This record gives sequence, C-alpha cells and structure tokens, in this order.
Amino acid sequence: MQRPLCVDLDGTLILTDSLYESLLFLFKKNIFLLFRAFYILALRGKSHFKAYVSDHAVLDPKFLPYNKALIDWLRHEKSTGRPLFLVTAGFEKTAHSIASYLDLFDGVWGSTLELNLKGVNKAQLLQQKFGINQYDYVGDHGADLPVWKNAENSIVVNASAHTLKKVVGIAKVSKIFPRKPFTLHDFFKVIRVHQYVKNLLIFVPIILAQQFFNTVVVEKTFLGFVSFCFLASSVYVLNDLLDLDSDRQHVNKSRRALASGSLSIPLGLLITVLFFVIAWVFAAQLPLKFCLVLAIYYALSFCYSFYLKSIILVDVCVLAGLYTIRILAGMILLPVASSGWIVEFSVFIFLSLAFVKRYAELKCKKDQGELKATGRGYHVEHINLILVFGIASGYISALIMALYLNSPQALVYYTRPEFLWIICPLLVYWISRIWLFASEGKMHDDPIIFALKDGASYIIACLIILSGLLAKYI
Repeated sequence: MQRPLCVDLDGTLILTDSLYESLLFLFKKNIFLLFRAFYILALRGKSHFKAYVSDHAVLDPKFLPYNKALIDWLRHEKSTGRPLFLVTAGFEKTAHSIASYLDLFDGVWGSTLELNLKGVNKAQLLQQKFGINQYDYVGDHGADLPVWKNAENSIVVNASAHTLKKVVGIAKVSKIFPRKPFTLHDFFKVIRVHQYVKNLLIFVPIILAQQFFNTVVVEKTFLGFVSFCFLASSVYVLNDLLDLDSDRQHVNKSRRALASGSLSIPLGLLITVLFFVIAWVFAAQLPLKFCLVLAIYYALSFCYSFYLKSIILVDVCVLAGLYTIRILAGMILLPVASSGWIVEFSVFIFLSLAFVKRYAELKCKKDQGELKATGRGYHVEHINLILVFGIASGYISALIMALYLNSPQALVYYTRPEFLWIICPLLVYWISRIWLFASEGKMHDDPIIFALKDGASYIIACLIILSGLLAKYI
C-alpha cells in the first residue's frame, strides 16, 4: 500500500480560511449570532466556538476559491492508488462538506468539541493513525511544523519564505507549490485607485462657481478629495468582504483579490479599518458640515454594501445619491452659495449610469442563460424596463441642463451663455452612445471606467470644456 497523503484545508486546499468565511457569513446573516460566537469563545473555548460557527454558517463549497494546481496534483496521486486524507483544524462538519463536494478523499478529520485539531494535536493524531514517517503531509502554515517534522515527505503550499525556511530545517521537502506574490499593483486594484476619479466630482462646484484661483478653497477641496478617496477605498474593500459569494459567481469579479483568495480576509479587514481612520484624520481639518456629509456618505455606503444593494430600484437610487453627495461636499467648501441646478442634474445623470451598471449585469446573466443577478433583486425579465428607466433618466438630465442654460443663474457666471448650448446635444449623444454599447453587451461593469477608456468620451469632455471657456471669455 502506498504511503498516505494527508492534506490541510485552510490556506492549502482552499485559498482562504473557512473560519473567517463563516464569520463573515454570520455577520451578514445576523450580527447578534457573531457576537454570541465570540461570547462562546471567551466562555467555553475555541472548540465550542468553531462548533457554534459551523452550525450557524453553512458555507457552499461550490463557490470557495480552490487551489487548482494542488487539486490537479492530488487527483494525479489519487489515480495511482494513493490514499488521500483531509486533516484540518477547521470544524469537522465544514471539512466533510468540502470533501464531499470534491469527492477526492478517503477520509476526513477535523476539529471536534473535544479536540482542536491544530499543530501538536494534528501531529499526534496522524502519528496514532499512521506512525512517524509513515505519511506525507501537505500544509501551508507555521502551525503545521510539528506535523511536517513527523512526516516522511513534506509538501509546502503557499507558505511564506520564513515558514518555508523553517520546514526545510526540520523536514524533507519533496514538493513546493509557491505562493503567488501580492504586488503593489494588486494592492492598488484592491483599494480601487482607478475609482478615485469619481471623487473628482468634489471639484465640480469650484469649477462651476469659478473659484479655481481661490487657493484656500482649492486646498480645502483637495483635503476633502483625499478624505473621500481613503473612505471610498475602505468601503470598496468592505463591500468585497461582504460580497464574496456573489463575486465568485461573476465572470470578472471572481478575479478580485479577496474573492480569489490572493488577499486574506484578516488583511482585508485591516485595510478597511486603516483607511477609515486615515480618511477621518484628513476630514478633521475641514468644517463640521463637510464631516457630516462624509459620515452620511459612509453610512449610506455601508448600508448599501450590507443590505440596500439587494433591494430592487433602491440600489440604483443609492448609487446615484453616493455620486451626488460628492458634489454636495464640494459645495459646502465654497465661500459663496452654489447653484442647485448641478444637484438636480447630478441625480438624474448618475441614476442613468447606475441603471447602466445593472443593465450590464443582467445582460451578462441573460447571455449566460441565468435568470437572476446574484446578490441583487433583479431578474432577467426586468432588463427591458431597466433600459427604459436608464435612458429616460439620462435624457431628463439633458433636459435639466437645457433649462439651466436658459435660466438667470447661467447669466451670473457666463457673458455668452449661448456657447453652452452645444453641451445639450453632446450630452444626449454621449448618453445614447453609452446605452447603445450596453445593449450590445460591450459595457464594462462600471460605466465610469468605460468612459475613462473611451476616446469619444474624452473628445466630448474637451468640447464641453471648450464651450465653457468660450461662454466665459468671448
């Protein structure tokens, strides 16, 4: 009989930690269950804690991020007649669920109420089952050192350089599955640096009120911009944490760092908290009204990530509101009263773009033969109505722009407002073009990102700026 191959679960077979996944599930399901879980941890210990979490958070093994290279190798070893065993510190109920889904292992051992199967406890169990140097072990963490020490061959998966060095010092390493490096580029993608362009909306009131030469206002607005950037990143990472299941079912979002397992859940939580704190360090230097608007932005973003994004139509209204809040924040930092027209315009133009986002998601699901957008309240039969709502909202924004150009307020800032009329047909063209691309399935998940990569959008933006300069200085 061939020597048995024992495989760890968390961080090895799956590129995440089943316990952290379960805790996030409890947080979304019922936060009071999460509090009770930690109460049990403090009162009765880790084994009862794991048992409680496992009973109340049932993970779907189908959507966990698996180490495909390792699984392919394990299947090859299995085909030679080698017995495979899943041995994990995760609770046995979760381990059995994953093993049943993979249909790969001959036996499963996990933590129970009596035993936390980690480190020395795992080493002792395998020694009792097979004997010293009578098994090979596949693991990833420093806690596995006692297990590797008693194994005949050690297979090291996704381990840090420090852990790998320790394993080499005490055991015979026969195979290494290296950790994919997490680069600075990966980090920027996690915090969505490319999304910071949305926060430039805070400068719109300065431009419209023609305060761009007022250095005090510009400096305050820049601080506000930085605050929004850090807070937005905190929200984006939090949203990724709360959206793991639905992201893993999405063609593009499944490659995100948290969904794919390339960034751990604890590090994701650390980034969320750290960026939240930094945002408020900058915001503390600005007026109280601005801080209040920033707090509303965060509260609305949190509610959206936690619950509102699953409510049909409410989600798009919230998305439009989050864009408009950035403009309101910029208006607060102005020393003069700003026109309310920009707020009305913003609500409808961003509502249209929010509908584009949902339409693109539904179009993708429809093309895949699915009936519902994961984690959202929409079904594919809503797609035509979304199209109507979105186009109507966009055209209403163009109408509001036309009404503004014909209002007394436009004369306050522009000596030749007739030059601004070119904006209306440009706006109608751009909205129509966005929706045309969406209907053809060529729209990015985020229409703002699409616009940033679209040459025609840049030409339209330049023409709008030119019309503003002509209206002001001719």
